[in-house]
Amino acid sequence: YRSTKSTDRKTHKTICQIPTTVRSTLHSCLAYRPHECLVIARMLSYLLILVCAVALNMENGVKGLEYMFSIDTNLFTQPNIWIEAVSQSAWSTGAGWGLLITLSSYSNKNEDVTLNTFVGAFGNNTASLLAGMAILPAVFALSALEGDAISYLQSGNQALVFTIIPRLFANIYGGDILSSVFFLALFLAAFSSLLPMIELFISHVVRTGLSRKKSILLVIIVFVIAGFPSVYSLDFFTNQDWVWGIGLILSGLFIAFAVVKYGIVKFKTDLIDKDSDFRVSLKYFFVCIVANLLIGIILIYWWLSRGYSTYPWFGENGHWNLFDVYSNSTVLTQWGVVLFVGFLLNRLLYKKIVRAV
Repeated sequence: YRSTKSTDRKTHKTICQIPTTVRSTLHSCLAYRPHECLVIARMLSYLLILVCAVALNMENGVKGLEYMFSIDTNLFTQPNIWIEAVSQSAWSTGAGWGLLITLSSYSNKNEDVTLNTFVGAFGNNTASLLAGMAILPAVFALSALEGDAISYLQSGNQALVFTIIPRLFANIYGGDILSSVFFLALFLAAFSSLLPMIELFISHVVRTGLSRKKSILLVIIVFVIAGFPSVYSLDFFTNQDWVWGIGLILSGLFIAFAVVKYGIVKFKTDLIDKDSDFRVSLKYFFVCIVANLLIGIILIYWWLSRGYSTYPWFGENGHWNLFDVYSNSTVLTQWGVVLFVGFLLNRLLYKKIVRAV
């Protein structure tokens, strides 16, 4: 009885500390202190390691790692494999390009750009591997047959973490508490990852004359309104994931084009090598920029030509097929609207901020 009572007290103490932790974390995030937000990512990493350990200790859990790391050399001759691999790299790093530009305003002027880029890419891939090593063994451990696990993974389930993790923690002592802590950490990690996107808008709004508190409130309201349709409709969410998933590649093309316009050699010399101890060769950098431009164009053409929509351009009635989830019409229309609005706002901000300085 004493042991159980002691455990309950510890559990209640932990639960009571959660609101304080959440409040301090959100305060740190809204104040935008990136170093403190890193604590959240570390906590989530430790929990993923715990998930991996639990799954691997269950029957058939190891088969998840075998499925993840097994190599079929025959697949190397299929173009789809290479396209999907390059697309995954583009989606992983494409979103980070704009965010890193935003975060760079908080760094020192003498930061080693090349080394930081390497560390960022290494951290991203490490986190992806860790998540895979946690989720895939869990899927195999909880599936009755190996074929069921493979079919489940290949179905493209969008809620994989939310369906597998609770079932996994239900098999261990204290799993309900660990599951709650895991999803709390996942929420805070996702929130801290959202911060650079919010900060990107806040930093511009503040420069128009509004206070930071009012800017934060305004941006959050806009984000909630803009995000509500995706919460309300899975089709709308899927459409936005499709449109702006390919849009990430387009944004990467804009950045690569900006480098070319500035001058590849001049860009590397003035903005990258100036304070970098670790440097890559100019030839390698030049080839990477040119290759990224070509690969980006190929990827956009590839995905838009896959035929995921029955009527990619015009519907049965001959009208512009704007409201189809996967149509090329909806992709190009939404890109065009955002580019047009961005062009107008860019001119406005330039006149109000840059010229004023």
